[in-house]
This record gives sequence, C-alpha cells and structure tokens, in this order.
Amino acid sequence: MNADAVSSPRPAARRRIRRAVASDAVSIAAMVTTAEDLRQVSPLEAFPLDTATVLHWLMKRGAGHVLQGKSEIVAYGELVPDQTDPARQWIGHMIVHPRRRGLGIGQRLVHELVRIAEHEREAREVAISAFAENERALRCYGSCGFARVESERVEGRQLVGMRLRFASRRRSPAQLSSLLVAGLAVLLSIAGLARAATAMVAAAPLVSLSVVGPLIGGWLAHHFAAERRDPWRLRMRVALRQVGLGITIAVVVGVVALVISGEYSRVPVLLGIYGGATVVWVALLAGVLGVEGRG
Repeated sequence: MNADAVSSPRPAARRRIRRAVASDAVSIAAMVTTAEDLRQVSPLEAFPLDTATVLHWLMKRGAGHVLQGKSEIVAYGELVPDQTDPARQWIGHMIVHPRRRGLGIGQRLVHELVRIAEHEREAREVAISAFAENERALRCYGSCGFARVESERVEGRQLVGMRLRFASRRRSPAQLSSLLVAGLAVLLSIAGLARAATAMVAAAPLVSLSVVGPLIGGWLAHHFAAERRDPWRLRMRVALRQVGLGITIAVVVGVVALVISGEYSRVPVLLGIYGGATVVWVALLAGVLGVEGRG
C-alpha cells in the first residue's frame, strides 16, 4: 500500500471524496509511476499499471473512491466488504499522487474511508495491510488509529495486518424501527400471513431488508409454493401458523420492552437470535414438506 503519514493536510474544502468512475481509470493508473510503487499497491500486477487493469478493479469490486483535488485526482483507495464478516470493511489499493506525497493526503483519504465504513456501512471494524518495508504507509495507518494485529509471509515478504475497531454504539430509533419492520415481516411470513408480510416488505427500507431479506424471501417462497400444492400441505402450514403467531407476539413484546427500558443495544441481539431460529425453522419446514410430499 502506498500512503503518507504527515498529519498536516491542506484545507479540506479543496478536496472531496467521491466514488471512482470508469473515466478516472487513466488518472488512477498514471499515479503509479514506478515498479516499486506498484509492488506495494498490487504486487501481482505487471508494471506499468495500465488503464485496463484499473478498470477491472473498478468493475469487479465497485468499491473504488478518489480524493478529488481542485484540478486532478490526488489519491485513490478501495473500501471492500469482508467476504466472511459483514461487520468488517477492508481498505485496499491505496495510491497517492507522486507530487502530493508527504502532505497528509493518504491520511485524509484513510480518514474518509473509515468515516464511510462506520457511518454509512455501519461496520464495527476496518482492516488494512501494508508490507513491512513500507514504513511510510504503516506510520500513516497508525496515525489514523489502526493497530497491528498480525503479520504473515506473502511471496517472500512480510505483510502486516492492521485493524481499527469502533466503540459499540446504540442504534438510532430510525435504525431500530427499520430492523423491527423487517423482523416483523419475517415473523408474519412464518405465521402464514404472506400477504401482510409482502406489504411490510414493500414498505421497509432497503437497509433493514439487507439484514433479513434472504429469510423473508425464503419464507414467502415456501408459502406460495404451499398454496400451489396439495391441500394437506396447506393444512400443515396452517398448523404451524399458531407457533409463528406466538413467536411474533413474544418478539414484539420483547422489543417494545427493551425500547421502553432504553436497552437499545439489545434489540439487534434479540432480532439476531430470532434470525438464527428462523433459519432452523425454514430448514425444518422445507424438510417436512419434502418428506411428506414424497409419501
């Protein structure tokens, strides 16, 4: 990774962060002027870095951001979701314009990407890495609050992994309401009230549906499939309805009690436990319907 560690950036008003677009590829590639630069940013790429490679980065990940100066792009970096942990974001492919190094540009870009990760993507942790010989980048990331947590050999070089963890914070009432709407939609579909669940899904913000959307979709699919099949399957679904309604009441009461008592941080925990139970319930229902159908 190529960055700088000086903590005296120029006035923020002259630079702004924005999503990178295809037309930025030429400018981004031009910032990597030496083979050593490219070796730090992306060691598997051949020098010189060409526009096609940068376009591939932009199209594959869709995670590129640029720090826009008055007349040119001064830095580039990517903010990528972790494939195994949705609460973690990765910063990668950090590049600072050669003429702007040593001016705090890299630090400014890291701060902006961290802000996006915390406030727009609600991440709990941001990860970044640099090779051990890139002391400037390591100092930059350390000045931004990152701590070294691991080190491993990659292609004969020592790669240092760093993490920045955010303090746990309470969710806003708007975020809690979004989670509650999405959770109720799942519960209604468990209960067999698919039409009511569909209406709630249509009204729920996308941010909340991203949490439980797959569960909602799975339950609605099971419901409508049951309606198209034999009557005994519908009877089985109706028999499960009372269980679903009981869960609905229990969760709603629990959420309301937590909100009234001010224990906002526990609401997502309750919905998370419910989500795990729902996965088991979906698997159980699917299995029962499949076994009975073959009989």
